[in-house]
Amino acid sequence: MESYNQYIISKNAIRLNLSKFRKINKDCKVCAVVKANGYGVGFENVVSQIDDKVDFYAVACFCEATRLRKITNKPILILNFVPKQSIYECIKNNISISVCDYEQLKVLCKYIKNSKNKFNDGKLKNKKLNIHFAINTGMNRVGFKSKDSFYKSLILLKKYQKYINIEGIFTHFYNAYNSIATQKQFCIFMQYVNMLSLHFDISNIIKHASNSLAATKYKKYNLNMVRLGIILYGFLENKNLAKKLNLKPAISIKSKLIDIQNVKKGESVGYDASFVASKDMTIGVVPLGYADGIFRSCAKKGYVLCGGKKCKIVGRICMDMFMVDISKTHAKIFDEVVVIGKDKFGNKISVDDVAKKCNTISYEILTNIKKSRFNVKIA
Repeated sequence: MESYNQYIISKNAIRLNLSKFRKINKDCKVCAVVKANGYGVGFENVVSQIDDKVDFYAVACFCEATRLRKITNKPILILNFVPKQSIYECIKNNISISVCDYEQLKVLCKYIKNSKNKFNDGKLKNKKLNIHFAINTGMNRVGFKSKDSFYKSLILLKKYQKYINIEGIFTHFYNAYNSIATQKQFCIFMQYVNMLSLHFDISNIIKHASNSLAATKYKKYNLNMVRLGIILYGFLENKNLAKKLNLKPAISIKSKLIDIQNVKKGESVGYDASFVASKDMTIGVVPLGYADGIFRSCAKKGYVLCGGKKCKIVGRICMDMFMVDISKTHAKIFDEVVVIGKDKFGNKISVDDVAKKCNTISYEILTNIKKSRFNVKIA
């Protein structure tokens, strides 16, 4: 596909970012979080660079797990609920699931009990369903919050050890910036870990709590595995830690000016006359819009790099175009426009910069980019 728009992936950057983390955290396993098709970058592009350096992968759902299984033999953990009808395929393909409450576990056990013939077939070769207990320590999203419920689950599992293996136990830090909140969550989590140890041997059980930020900020909470997501792609909410690690952004988005309009003072630009020129201006047109993942909210404070300058977005973001003020540049039609990345003059605009202008987070920017509408280039 030919397009003026380029989505540039630096696969070497993904590997480099992981290597930099590994240098300062050598004592724990790494689970690469590749939800949402590798944060929009693409499973294949991520896995090809890190498969030999990670121990586990985490995805959001069963569909993602089956896609990922085609390109890696490493263990895969599904973080969300899994329909009971998918359990057979999970066992067969070494896909682990999260167990979040007693009722969910009871349904799984009943389903396995009623499907004994299916689960005893030759294809499984005595394999078990690997589970990770999800513990709710304050996020209040999913996971056990009642110790009574957790205790009942442990007792129930003793009856089903032939079919189910406790592979791990985990929680999620909801605000790793806050050391007090994080410590509190960790203490609650360890209460569940200790309860588990009273009923099962936990010497080989994977214990994981830290995400990208927590894993780099608090080594004491890393246990024997960390889950790395955004850091792999060269971004981290804490800019001081990002700078310390010298992370390299894994993606850039570039386009070209496809038209230039001379706008007189008092004329409007774009839909609804939301922008009216206060002076004569030169406006450049970029062939990207909200259908490509450029947020409409970016029009309020957003900018791009063009002609060596920061050029403010003006008017509404259209479905497949937006306009920028190039009055202070010598830009011409088909000159480069940098939406995310670095221009030839050394100026940079990061995903975090764009996210702040849109009043959102880098994760949302990354996962909303529609790569199918770009020329994808591997750098």
